Amino acid sequence: NIVKKVKNGRYDFRPPGWKRVSRPAKKFVEQLLQYKPANRPSAAKAAKNPWLKDQQKKRRAKTISQTVVSMNAVQASIENYSNYNTLKKLALMMIAHKSTSDEIGFLRRMAKLYTINQGG
Repeated sequence: NIVKKVKNGRYDFRPPGWKRVSRPAKKFVEQLLQYKPANRPSAAKAAKNPWLKDQQKKRRAKTISQTVVSMNAVQASIENYSNYNTLKKLALMMIAHKSTSDEIGFLRRMAKLYTINQGG
């Protein structure tokens, strides 16, 4: 039982669960699982761990790049919309005002599937 092993300070990082975990990450976990509470880092000190800080930076960078991709998609949609004729714009506005968010999401997914199945 893993809880018993941790309580006794006798645990290991055997695969498969730990196979892809980096050495710095394992070291961080080891610090948090110290048998004697006095040997464990405080929450403030743990939050300053270099491995944890690096992971936070990576997550922020990923979020920023996802935001850029999303904004590019929004810009493309606006440009595409600007090329529609007046009747099509009016029809889209009617659908948007009369439909629920779920219905709009469904229509969006169906249009995407239709576009993919039509080769573009």
